[in-house]
Amino acid sequence: MSTPPPKYTARLIADELRAEINRGGYKPGHQLPTGRAIMARFGVAQQTAQNVYDLLRAEGLVVSRGGGGVFVRGPEPVVRVPRRRFVFRDRISYFFDETAQGYRAISTPTVDIVPAPAEIARRLGIEPGSEVVMRTRVLGELEPEPRGRQRAVSYLPAWLRDELPVIGEEDTGLGGIYDRIEEHYGQPLAWEEAQGAVAAGTEEADALDGVVHGGPLVRILRTATLPDGRAVEVNDTRMDGARYEVVAVLERDSSAAWPPAPAEEPVVPPDNEA
Repeated sequence: MSTPPPKYTARLIADELRAEINRGGYKPGHQLPTGRAIMARFGVAQQTAQNVYDLLRAEGLVVSRGGGGVFVRGPEPVVRVPRRRFVFRDRISYFFDETAQGYRAISTPTVDIVPAPAEIARRLGIEPGSEVVMRTRVLGELEPEPRGRQRAVSYLPAWLRDELPVIGEEDTGLGGIYDRIEEHYGQPLAWEEAQGAVAAGTEEADALDGVVHGGPLVRILRTATLPDGRAVEVNDTRMDGARYEVVAVLERDSSAAWPPAPAEEPVVPPDNEA
């Protein structure tokens, strides 16, 4: 007689804990349940409990402290490395990636009201767990068969939905949410991007062609702001890290104009100890 498969796998338990962290149930620095607590709560073996934390550590969400437990990882200092990029527009809408200009939604986009994950809340300037509109799209190629290439999730604050209800609707009209926001305020948006990498969760593994759970993803976080500095959207776009790499054309600063000045020996400061 074969043994029935366990109800909970390490991946499913990690998904639950990740969701609790994103909701603010476990805040940065807080200790997560012990391995024994995980075993008792979900009815799993010790190795499964260990695998749960291995998955969360691989994503950079938690850290272990020498036998003292597993803790939610706090924000790390970020070194900003600027790259010049452009915002494009065609007859349909704004776009930010020439490679993806031809991508279209390969499934019905979804709109939900959710608590803001801590990182998203920080970029929007709101409290973690505050209500936000979450708009999720999977974009890719439709021919010869649908292939998901990017999973793009937009987070918009509740105060913006109160002022502009259309951003919470499934159909926001031609030009999408950016056109609606610019029309409403009569001012141009500005965008800033941060680039990084994360491990694929269940949502990305299910939506993106060739991506496996725990596999590497390129992550682009783009924040849209009004001229007064208020953040109105954070877009979290993820794509297969084994397939895509982010590149930028580097322009010459005026200090590096051609032809360059002849190189010189570096100035050595005087030895004051003599």
